[in-house]
Amino acid sequence: MGIGLSQAETGALSQQNDDTNATKVRQSLASEPPVLAPAATAFAQFTAEDTHGQISSHAEMDWYSQQAPALLADAPPDDISPSTRTDTSTSSYREITWATMFDHLLESHLRGEDVVEKGSITYLGESFPLAIVLEELNGRNGRPRLHHPGPPCPVSEELNLPRDTHPGHMLPEEIIFLEAKKAFESPVTKTLDALVETFLTRVFCLYPIVNRDEFIKDYKAKRIPWILLHALCFISATFCPLKILHQAGYENRRQARWMFYTKAKALFDVGYESNKIVILQVSILMSFWGGGPNNYWNFYSWIGTGVTIAEALGCHRSLASTNMEPRDRSLLKRLWWILVLRDANCSALVGRPFRVNLDHCDADPLSLEDFGHDSVADHREPNAKFASYQIEAMKLTLILRQIIVARFSPSRPQSQVTSSLTRLLMDWRAQVPGVFSWKDTATADSNILAGSLRVLYNHHMILANLNAPPEGNVRPGFAVVYPNQSLAEETCIIAAQQIASTACAVVVKSDILSAPHELLHGIFIAAVTFYMQTKSTNTMNSQSGRSGLSNCQMVLHESRGAWDPSPWILQLLDKMLGAPQTSQVRTDDAFAMENAAGLTDGSSSMGMNALDSNDMFPTDLDIWQSHPVLGDLFENMPNMLPLTPSFGIRSGNTPGPNSWTRLSGN
Repeated sequence: MGIGLSQAETGALSQQNDDTNATKVRQSLASEPPVLAPAATAFAQFTAEDTHGQISSHAEMDWYSQQAPALLADAPPDDISPSTRTDTSTSSYREITWATMFDHLLESHLRGEDVVEKGSITYLGESFPLAIVLEELNGRNGRPRLHHPGPPCPVSEELNLPRDTHPGHMLPEEIIFLEAKKAFESPVTKTLDALVETFLTRVFCLYPIVNRDEFIKDYKAKRIPWILLHALCFISATFCPLKILHQAGYENRRQARWMFYTKAKALFDVGYESNKIVILQVSILMSFWGGGPNNYWNFYSWIGTGVTIAEALGCHRSLASTNMEPRDRSLLKRLWWILVLRDANCSALVGRPFRVNLDHCDADPLSLEDFGHDSVADHREPNAKFASYQIEAMKLTLILRQIIVARFSPSRPQSQVTSSLTRLLMDWRAQVPGVFSWKDTATADSNILAGSLRVLYNHHMILANLNAPPEGNVRPGFAVVYPNQSLAEETCIIAAQQIASTACAVVVKSDILSAPHELLHGIFIAAVTFYMQTKSTNTMNSQSGRSGLSNCQMVLHESRGAWDPSPWILQLLDKMLGAPQTSQVRTDDAFAMENAAGLTDGSSSMGMNALDSNDMFPTDLDIWQSHPVLGDLFENMPNMLPLTPSFGIRSGNTPGPNSWTRLSGN
């Protein structure tokens, strides 16, 4: 299956390379009616404002909640999605060949055209022979040009095409398959409006993959591509209040997510949508599907797909000198850095290599200007704070990558040591804007953004210090270590306590569905830290570890419907602690009683045979240890256990701000 490329492109290399081929293709395309141009998807929401001062997450989210209904109010009364449309407007590109694309590139170069549209980019890396030829034609003046205009998108027509019309490259049997999957059906207007509002108010401020203004405009005009619509509903079902899904007739959150996921996946599998920007956006959204042990389509593979498409567009390279709309340039930058964030955090979670190779990248870092294209002036203050959060999260992501390479890579550098990694994190904290700063003595943060950064910071701190080699026992690749092993251990425990207290406050304030999923990654590593502490020979330390572990289990329980790893992490922790499994295996009747009483969101019951929990979450711990995706999480478990008798607070010390002061200088 081609990734991000049309079916016709995959066979183009076998065509004859003669002078008349490109001309024939152009004549063929000119004789066909145009299709609708792609839905505009450049994100424009943030402006640069002073990010210092305290903010409230409730005030920010409430502000967005008030804005979304008003912006959607002008939509037509009938279904404002393409739910009743199956015309060619749902596929944005016409099929082209490699010969056509490169012929257009040469002609545009000879004509001196250099304006690049985000929906049609031809990227040529420096080693590509054609790029060398173009550089020679350009006289080798300055930096080689990497991003070139692609074949133009056809001009849009009025939405009056037959409703049963599909992209020309689709086969009849593929359409029958998609209809059987109900890929051309969307929720009723009320439900769809609620899901779109969730996307606008909760999702894209954390993962800004679209242009807010243009997205709303296309939504009202029924121009959202089918695959993007289903992927959007999938991510919204992940973050929305559960009552929206219950009112729509879904038994639980997982059932709703599964339904939307399978529709988008079916459209992806048959190549229905060929707009690379749309497929890139969909890949990011679909990376929130965890998958199962026997299904290789999971968050890791979706991120890999997104990286492949982004690199085909040249998102990994600097766009500073590319002649394109600033709004489009900012969109591509945001899409790229969101991929980097998801890649680093998800790869660290399952102990797998990064899909993004930053050695081959020179993408420009995010700036406040990349979030300043919103046309509504009233959005400036909240948007600037969300923009600042994105920038700080990206900085932490780059530090996380350094930590993973230095601590866990088989080819880790000789010079990178635990203490220097800790210093990187401390330096980041010293420069973080005041609106996101925190005190270690505080049990809760004033807003979800500051709380998320606090958890990410401490998550990285644990990874930088966990199982640091003791003095006199230097691990290969480390020339210097902490002078006292217990200092690194104490750092991990304090960081885990910071994570647990912050996450518990998020749960108490019912903000768990407004938090980025990376916050939950921190809960997992904190739970592992507390588990190691429970093995301490010191009774007080062991009890403290069990208390912290219980807090982490509470957060994971609350997130079990929205974050796919939560159920198996809970089961794994129970298994390691020797707890009986009966609490995790419940009958449908017991689940229904809890669900009716409002005690659960129904996440523990799939409601479908295709998602049987026994298939997705094996109860045998040995299965997880040998699992190809998750096995690395447990490879070091035997090495961790010998450390546990001494893993805890040093004798005579009490965890608290004084212990942390020696590390952070605060």
